[in-house]
Amino acid sequence: MGGIVKAVEEGYPQREIARAAFEFQREVDSGRRSIVGVNKHKSADEGDNIPTLKIELEIEHSQIERVKKFRSARDQATVDAKLAAVRAALKDDKQNVMPPILDAVKANATLGEICDLFRTELGEYRDPAYL
Repeated sequence: MGGIVKAVEEGYPQREIARAAFEFQREVDSGRRSIVGVNKHKSADEGDNIPTLKIELEIEHSQIERVKKFRSARDQATVDAKLAAVRAALKDDKQNVMPPILDAVKANATLGEICDLFRTELGEYRDPAYL
């Protein structure tokens, strides 16, 4: 393939990992591969019914209101300046981004705002095997 870099760019290792994981799970599901406590020697009192965590809609709304209240109580000009410093650090390959991030957090920037900067400036990783 021309080396590991070329192989990664073409998605070869990711495809092989996915194929191996799929084959492993097929073996477990069919019983050809035994895993104690999963498909062999399970306790009688262990059921397959694991309760799913469900977050009530009212909790979601209260969290949204909490963030809105948090944002309204901060000095927006200071937050904007600190986020601009984070953006500048992200654009400069030689600058450490942690100090500007910590300053932004101390100025009450939210995790979402900081993550949005990373996505905007650096993009989002997309597995080449699925592109």
